[in-house]
Amino acid sequence: MNTYILVISLIINAALLMAVLGIIPFLLYISVLINLALLWWSSRMISDMKDVESDVDTVLRDVDDFRQHLEKLYELEMYYGDETLASLIDHSRDTVNSILDFSYKHSLEIREIEEEEEFAENEEKEE
Repeated sequence: MNTYILVISLIINAALLMAVLGIIPFLLYISVLINLALLWWSSRMISDMKDVESDVDTVLRDVDDFRQHLEKLYELEMYYGDETLASLIDHSRDTVNSILDFSYKHSLEIREIEEEEEFAENEEKEE
């Protein structure tokens, strides 16, 4: 209801402005309204992007924790050398890398998690 009243008020004000002052102030009024609408929309989209980025980071951390848990399980004597766990660990690494690619592609800034992953992979290669 309030939205309809606001829209009707803007239209009536625009018509009165054009009738009283002419076309130039009317066009300025329309320009200001469009700029305000675009500013509101842009801020809303940035907020949504930050929420998505935060959710992707949470998923990435969860999958990485799962991968680390699998690696610890694989190192136990009872499961050492089990091919099923080894393939599951490889699959979890692939999943983490896919999520990192997605996060890097759609993020607004460089992620610290990505740097930590690269550091951890380099340590594994050195060992």
